[in-house]
Amino acid sequence: MDLQELIAPEKTTFYDGAWTPVGQKRELAPTLSAITGVSESILTEESELSDHSVAARLSWAASRNASRIEDRAYSLLGILGVFMPMLYGEGSKAFRRLQEEIIKRSNDLTIFAWSSPYSIYSYDGGIDRAGTALLADSPDFFASMGNISPFRNDFFDFSLTNKGVLVPEDLLIRLFSLPGRPGKKIYGIYVGAGEIPGGIYLRKIGPHLFQRCRSLSVLGLWQRFHCNQIGVSPAGPRTYIVADPSRHTDTLWQAFRSRAIHVPKSDTWKLIQVAPDELWDVTDRVLLRRSTYDWDTYPIKVAFRFKARNSPATIDVHCYQEAKSTKPLLTVSQHHRVNPLHDGSFHDTLREEPVRWPSDEHAIVWHNDEDTIEVRYPGYDTVQVRVYLYDDRLPGMDPLTTIYSLRICD
Repeated sequence: MDLQELIAPEKTTFYDGAWTPVGQKRELAPTLSAITGVSESILTEESELSDHSVAARLSWAASRNASRIEDRAYSLLGILGVFMPMLYGEGSKAFRRLQEEIIKRSNDLTIFAWSSPYSIYSYDGGIDRAGTALLADSPDFFASMGNISPFRNDFFDFSLTNKGVLVPEDLLIRLFSLPGRPGKKIYGIYVGAGEIPGGIYLRKIGPHLFQRCRSLSVLGLWQRFHCNQIGVSPAGPRTYIVADPSRHTDTLWQAFRSRAIHVPKSDTWKLIQVAPDELWDVTDRVLLRRSTYDWDTYPIKVAFRFKARNSPATIDVHCYQEAKSTKPLLTVSQHHRVNPLHDGSFHDTLREEPVRWPSDEHAIVWHNDEDTIEVRYPGYDTVQVRVYLYDDRLPGMDPLTTIYSLRICD
């Protein structure tokens, strides 16, 4: 019996192998629900299909067999309110096409709430930068999502494009710390709620471009996979999540970090602000390049603000790069009256645009790749602080790709 035959009829009588009546669907609902995974309230007609999330309805097809692999997708058309031509011979692509049709007709983010049965949840291991597809390979990936619900107050307008899924500006990109990984941060979005709100982890590829994390495919939803949210911000304009990571995606990851600025953790200074912040990747701690074009020779100015861990002292580090093939120049300064860094003051500049700095900025003297300053700690001694850039490489980067790490010594 397929799902439509089980769900659609108002009355269904079940028989045993000897054709003896066993009972009606309504009275057998608890047993049928336990066997099939279909919600008991659906079998007793106490709820409508639209009351259940897309992920929950897809979970009903998990572990169900069909004589033709395409029928695993086609049997869900009526349950999901989707219409699409049946193309026998397309194999597993039928389920991919089904999900694309769902996205065209629904704003239910639980379509992304799946977990690969081949995934290994490891919070104590490394977080690799490899991505996974945003859409599931089969209904089996939704097997554990029978109780997930969408956020009823969220009416996000998202769409599938040739660049990936375009998410709305007001979708919240969240920042999480991982249990067992002190100080390790990773991006994520909530797509629904199980026992607790949950969703998917994301890795940043470039400005406003993310991919789903392979090694940590689901966050929250169940208490045993609970993570701590430590920050949140709107996605912003034209933000995409890659639908199908490829070698080109890896090339982009490398290109956005090539000759960018990496800020390793320091025992004595804490990074508290960067500008422009949309270029900052909290996972890799890199201020990304805005563009990957080889011919991009437009100058770029960026800024970092650090606070001493053992005093209120702060310093600002400004970096200027004339072209991507040159090492950035830098200067370091200290202000007793700390004003916020303004994103609009530090950005890629077209040739005809003036470079804008804060109105109270003093005349800047640039230094090749290091600068020193005497930092006056309020109520403390004066300390000589050296800031410098050195050639470095992130784990997983191509041996020929260089990144500049920013170090502070006192």
